[in-house]
Amino acid sequence: MFVEYFKSSDHLFVPSSSVIPKKNDGSYFVNSGMNQFKPIFLGTVDQSSEMASYKRVVNYQKCIRVGGKHNDLEDVGHDYYHHTFFEMLGNWSFNDYSKAEACRMAWDLLTNVYEIPASRLYITYFVGSEKLGLKADEECKDIWIQLGVPKERILPFGMKDNFWVMGEVGPCGPCSEIHYYHGGGSADKARDFVNRGVEDMKEIWNLVFMQYDRQPDGSLMNLPATHIDTGMGLERLTALLQSKSSNYDTDLFRGIFNHISSLANVDKYGGSLVSKTDVAYRVVADHVRMATICIADGLMPGRKDSELLRQVIYRCLYQAQEVLKMPQHTIHSLVAIVVQSLKVSYPYLEENTKQIEEVIRETEHRYLCNITTGRKIMKKALNSQSCSENHKLSEGYFGSAVSYDIISLLAHEFNVSLDHDDYERCLSNINKAKPLAVSPLQPAPFQRPISLTQQDVMRLKEMNIASTDDSHKYVYTVDQQRDYGSIIVNFFILILRSCGIVLDRTCLYATSGGQQADLGHIVIVINEVVDVMNCAGYILHCFEGVSGTIRVGDHVDVCCSKVRLTNSSSNHTSTHILNFALRQVLGGPIKQQGSMVKDQFLTFDFSSVKATITLDDLREVSRTANEIVKKDMKIYRQVVPLDMVQNLPFVIKLDDDSYPKMVNVVSIGSPLDKILHLSSSSLYQLPPCSIELCAGTHVGRTGDIGNIVITNYEGSIQGSKRITAVTRDAANKALQNVDDARNKLLLISSSEDISKKLMILKDLDKSLSAGLLLPKIERENILEDLKNLNFELSQHKNKLSTFHIKQGLLERISKSKNECVICTYPISRTREVSNSSIFS
Repeated sequence: MFVEYFKSSDHLFVPSSSVIPKKNDGSYFVNSGMNQFKPIFLGTVDQSSEMASYKRVVNYQKCIRVGGKHNDLEDVGHDYYHHTFFEMLGNWSFNDYSKAEACRMAWDLLTNVYEIPASRLYITYFVGSEKLGLKADEECKDIWIQLGVPKERILPFGMKDNFWVMGEVGPCGPCSEIHYYHGGGSADKARDFVNRGVEDMKEIWNLVFMQYDRQPDGSLMNLPATHIDTGMGLERLTALLQSKSSNYDTDLFRGIFNHISSLANVDKYGGSLVSKTDVAYRVVADHVRMATICIADGLMPGRKDSELLRQVIYRCLYQAQEVLKMPQHTIHSLVAIVVQSLKVSYPYLEENTKQIEEVIRETEHRYLCNITTGRKIMKKALNSQSCSENHKLSEGYFGSAVSYDIISLLAHEFNVSLDHDDYERCLSNINKAKPLAVSPLQPAPFQRPISLTQQDVMRLKEMNIASTDDSHKYVYTVDQQRDYGSIIVNFFILILRSCGIVLDRTCLYATSGGQQADLGHIVIVINEVVDVMNCAGYILHCFEGVSGTIRVGDHVDVCCSKVRLTNSSSNHTSTHILNFALRQVLGGPIKQQGSMVKDQFLTFDFSSVKATITLDDLREVSRTANEIVKKDMKIYRQVVPLDMVQNLPFVIKLDDDSYPKMVNVVSIGSPLDKILHLSSSSLYQLPPCSIELCAGTHVGRTGDIGNIVITNYEGSIQGSKRITAVTRDAANKALQNVDDARNKLLLISSSEDISKKLMILKDLDKSLSAGLLLPKIERENILEDLKNLNFELSQHKNKLSTFHIKQGLLERISKSKNECVICTYPISRTREVSNSSIFS
């Protein structure tokens, strides 16, 4: 009903984004409905994207509030309305209608459509901030009075309650909240309960008037335009409409509680705030919902950047097994119940149910191992004589495989007061006291010198200056060595900044989609371009210095680094080939979780239903990928409308990427015109090929890659997996290193000179330890051969030592003339010598 109401007022429905934020988004999770629209608020949206056309939008967004400014983890279970996962209903105006219209629609929907009694509603507005120089929002107050809300029900509040910010930095603004009184009797005297943490008084809807961009120093800058951003929690609205005072008493949770009750060895859920059992019911139900959504969206508790998800699952398991007395290895069965309740809104959950269950099963296995070890550490640490409990626990934790998640869970069990900050300080002090490993001096990484500000971008748009045409990045020459070079074209300077210029056109690729920027030269006045950045469609070329004078309006020639372009394009095409090969070899759904394309190497991150990837799997992936390279297939690239391809099942795309209206489709081996007009059932007529939405640079033919060599694989059973690979010259070097290492092993085996064997062995060991570039499979084989040779040499040295001892004894005995002989030799040789034939 919410969505339909706003669609009737010309709002466009936009589906929920993933709960995993984009890189550098400033939050642990997507924690509000506005996250995916942040580029609009900041004025950095790509003008060629569909998002640029948004005026009025409505949606329901999956939200996670764990970590960061919006962190509800500690509150979950202890009240009736906090959740780690919830759904946010929202409507937006992007520089379209006013706050008066936003308030009017909200009041109409609540009181006329949902028929919620106006007599039980209270309104708040922003009272202003003297510190920040912000005046009270009297306009908002007057709007509510005009809508018929009594003055005594319109209450002023400050920054804490009525100024909304996404995080420490980012879009923000004053807000107006609508609160509902659940208590008995008249609500006339309930104004003192608003924003006081009283269970019977709950905020249900927040209308945010986005006006500012909060800076790292806390100051506020005006946004390029003003917007409306509203959010209402589905769970709270459901409780209100079902006449429940608790979100957990609604049908959103009833099925989960029933299943928990069928497994638990405790009473059924009773709704108490003081009962440990009822608290545990709420914690388990909430946390399973969050884990289900996170895992389905691609976040895995085994990843280094997902400790918060692991922490939530561990808390869930602890409450389930220690409080609810649920049997081990049963918590995963709740996933199907969660999926059943959410699949109408998020159909993709159903197809991922088995994988989600498998991840939670594996997480439980790790939890059970860690909780046992954790209890031992706790007992050992608390029996020590260290200065404080936090110091004891940090000493016990240091060097162990037990995470802080487990330590914090057990603190309550052992009646220990655990202060996180003090604990971290103690751990840090212990760490500092340990000797540090000395690493080679590394050059400082290049720091981006500048960027275009929002004001720069808005000024360019106001001047009707078109964004940079970077289509020339796809135009290149290929020489006889299959090296790629850009065509030098004369470009026009649009804007000049210290150490950076924006051109009307460019042939350089700006950092995007996991691929690093091209390097090059701007002839003649700029020596070298050190970075290229896309600033809302305007391509900024960063440089370190000039050898002359440049002005806005000057014409300059731009050329691209041949080595950088060739290797980056080769590596990017190889990520597509590896993606295809993984799907062919491993079977089942392969979900790309990211990639990094550099000129030296590439990485490809993915998740797979297959838990363990073996060396044989990697060997087959490598074989499949290099078969495609050897076939010298042509790479096809075509720009087509997004509508034409976004729903085609055989076109690979990143679910949560924001694509422009016109997209680049890259196909390996088959012409796009032929593919795009085929139905899914007709694809069998074509040879298997990779088809992806991708705006990166690629080689013209797969044969130009030369070789794809997988140099490393890492990944946990339950988490993300990563393949690292090299191509072209680096791949040839890795293969040459294999031949060199094999030759050294052959010399070790064939040589009779023990000292020479040891010298070659030591040299090879040193090279491997220093990170000698080798294919992953060959590295493992060589390491195994080295291990065997080390053992053989050790055995040979032992036998040789025994032989010399025996020879010495025999020589002494022959000269003794029946006198007593006393000899000393290493105790490690005693048994061998005494068991030898000399004493038989």
